[in-house]
Amino acid sequence: PNTWTLWFGDSPAFLNPGTAFWTLATIEVLQWSPFALLILYSAYAAIPGEVREAAALDGAGPLRRLASIDLPWMAPTIAIVFFFRFIDSFRVFDNVYVLTGSGAGGSTTTISIFIYEAFFRHNDIGVAVAASLLLLVLSFAVLTALMRLAGARR
Repeated sequence: PNTWTLWFGDSPAFLNPGTAFWTLATIEVLQWSPFALLILYSAYAAIPGEVREAAALDGAGPLRRLASIDLPWMAPTIAIVFFFRFIDSFRVFDNVYVLTGSGAGGSTTTISIFIYEAFFRHNDIGVAVAASLLLLVLSFAVLTALMRLAGARR
């Protein structure tokens, strides 16, 4: 018999409709936080030490240095990481489909799952294409806004 089934039963409590969304959100955070933190750390390490030293000599505290030096220097990288995670949040498919089979009472239906089900299960190609184009337009709008914000800070 399956050990998982012996331990947790046929339907684990963390995958019921009330908790499945939060379980999947936790999995996504744990899965992708190291990637984001590695990129943000490399941007932080690229800030010249002389700039931080000058701010410290001028009497800037840690919060002031964070707000006036670190975050402005890292703003383009933060925008890129945000955009990566934003796009990844729309293409979340594997964890949802493997853990819940897009079930859990619809609480874990993402746009990717919706498009997949519209196309393959319901054979509604028009709805699937329309949802895909809507996703493309939304992603483009967010990318444009992030690029403008990153450009405005320069």
